[in-house]
Parts: sequence; structure tokens; C-alpha cells
Amino acid sequence: MKAVLVDDEPHALTFLENQLLGVGDVEITGSFTSASTALDWVLNTPPDLLFLDIEIANVNGMELAETVLSKHPDIQIVFVTAYQEYAVKAFELNAVDYIMKPISKNRLKKTLERLQTKKQQESIPAEKTTICCLPSLQFFSGEKPIHIHWRTSKAKGLFLFLLHHLGHHVRKDVIIETFWPDSDYKKAYAQLYSTVYLIRKTLTSVFPSIRIDNFEQSYTLEVGDIHIDYLEWEKKWSQLPALSDSTLPAYLTLLDEYRGDYLHEEDYLWAENRREHFKKPVA
Repeated sequence: MKAVLVDDEPHALTFLENQLLGVGDVEITGSFTSASTALDWVLNTPPDLLFLDIEIANVNGMELAETVLSKHPDIQIVFVTAYQEYAVKAFELNAVDYIMKPISKNRLKKTLERLQTKKQQESIPAEKTTICCLPSLQFFSGEKPIHIHWRTSKAKGLFLFLLHHLGHHVRKDVIIETFWPDSDYKKAYAQLYSTVYLIRKTLTSVFPSIRIDNFEQSYTLEVGDIHIDYLEWEKKWSQLPALSDSTLPAYLTLLDEYRGDYLHEEDYLWAENRREHFKKPVA
């Protein structure tokens, strides 16, 4: 596993190098005290793993991580810092771990074990996974339903909101206006970050291909090779030939696959336009 280390304190950098070498299974391909030099290296020679101090001279390590992930989303980020208050923000960036200084070998071993488990999960061939929204949110692996325990209703709602805008950037202020319209600015953003963290904790261990990416003032949801029922149904409908006696069976078969209106059982106001859109073909 190739790793790059970034810390503006030379002694801390040397200590981390020695601890990693003592753990084994890690090849250190770069070690930097300069954020700009590290960024050039990582963007041109992407490692598997990036150990990143959160405060590097006058550079915010969180912003550096955002830049790296926007170009190479598969790089695993481990934040190394003395500041506990950055933990929520670190996981909001989908960091694989967050390690407090001083770093012990045992703590590094746990980090590497977590990363190895994640890689193994991603490498296991999976059955077709489907997210259903007709008529409510359900997850399936093949024909087998997967039960997801949502810690809060806001986490479930925000996941569906991002799924509703799949592949598009959704501005954070739009999300806050939708889910926390009456909260003050700081409290609303704290609730947003913690809710995104809950979604990631709830879903990524079960569905490694689901990813919420942070782009400055917006989020975007990516689902990889997971199938979305309403998108597949709409695609099939658009490909049907003109209605005639000979094509009627194909229409009837597809109508049988329509299990209910889009998120009908969830009853979100923001889903109403799409709900009405899907009702028209089956009316």
C-alpha cells in the first residue's frame, strides 16, 4: 500500500514515518512539510493512502483534502491532528480515519486494518444491488431485501434528497433551507455535517460504492453500479415502440412493474413534481 505523508512539523513527520515503518505493509512514496509540494506530488503520483495534518502552516488541510478528492476520489484520507474539534468535518469529507497526536503503532494498525477491510468489501463480487423508490425507499441485493436502520429521519430524508438529485451538485444552503429552515446559520451547518456523517456511517459499510462527495458549498451523491428502480423503469418506458396491438403486451408487462408512485409512502413535498411526472405514463 503506497502512502504519502504531509505535516509541516519535521519531527512529527519523522515520527509518523518511523511508526508506519514499524507497522509494515506500507510503502512511503512521499513525505512533505510543504502543502503545495505535496499537492503537486499527490495529483501527479496518486498514492493509495494520504496521511494529512489538518493545519499545515497557512494551509487548511481540509481544503487540501477536498482538492485531492475532487481529482482522485479513490485516495483514502487519514487526518492526523492534535485538534479533536475537527473530527466531524474530517468524516464529512469521507476520511477513512482521524488520528490524534501523539500516534501509537497500535492506533495505526487499527487504521490500516479498517482500510484493508474496506478494500476487501469492495473487491467481493456482489449481486445486483437496487435502490427502490417506487413507492418507498427499499434496498435489495438480488431479490433479497436489505434492512437499513436510519439513526434519524433527517438522515433518511437527506439521503433521498441527494438521490433525487443524483449526479448533480446540491448546494448546502438549499439543503439547509429544505431540512433546517428555522435553525440559525451555525447550528444548521453543524446539523448538516452530522447528518451527512450519519448517512455515510449507515450506508458505506453496506454499500461501498455509495459516496457523498463534498465540493466547496455543495454535495453530490454517487452510487456506482447500484441500480435505481425509477430510472430503469423510465428508461424502459422511453424505449417502448409505438403502441399497437402487437406492442400492447410489452406495455402491460412494464405497467405491472410499476409498484407505486415515486416516494409515495415517504410523502416529501420536494418529490411531488417527479411523482406527478411518473403518474402520467401510467394514468
